[in-house]
Amino acid sequence: MEANGNRRMRDILLDFQARQTLGAKSQYSAYLIALRDNLATNSPVVGISAGIANIDSALDRVLGARADVGARINRFESSRTRSEDPDVSLQDLRANIEDIDLGETIVELTDQQNAV
Repeated sequence: MEANGNRRMRDILLDFQARQTLGAKSQYSAYLIALRDNLATNSPVVGISAGIANIDSALDRVLGARADVGARINRFESSRTRSEDPDVSLQDLRANIEDIDLGETIVELTDQQNAV
């Protein structure tokens, strides 16, 4: 179940980051279609070069968004790990307290009280 929660968090982060970086209506498919049409019609090199430049720019934005999302996921997982560590320590402490030999503890307490 935890894996589904992590996957859902990644999906939310990816969707948010994609909308933020790419916008609601991205031009990526339009860039590809224009490049395809320019290649099919033997357009001048300038048109083809511009299409490739548009696709390169779009790819750079996608890669930047991907890196940003990866960094956010790493920070999230690191925070989660840090928050789990004290829980484990507290559980160990609680287990040690619960595992105390009651008879021995009473004898030690009585000895300490008598020593005072």
